[in-house]
Amino acid sequence: MDYNINITGITERQSDILDQIWMCKTEDELFELRMALEPDEQLEMELLIESIVLACLDSEIESETDCVEARNALNALRGM
Repeated sequence: MDYNINITGITERQSDILDQIWMCKTEDELFELRMALEPDEQLEMELLIESIVLACLDSEIESETDCVEARNALNALRGM
């Protein structure tokens, strides 16, 4: 599935890391990229990847009714 993701409000450094992420074709390449980065950049990369995953999930959910079971589970946890 193809996604068109627009991430606003990122720094130039984050944009550079995203460019490097997009160039990776395999998980091994992503791992190698992560290992080549400084520790603070590794954390930045992980947060950017999480943002991408969340953006993809968000685009899959058409409405709040798509996730009724998840919302009920979260509400049950909040009530504990």
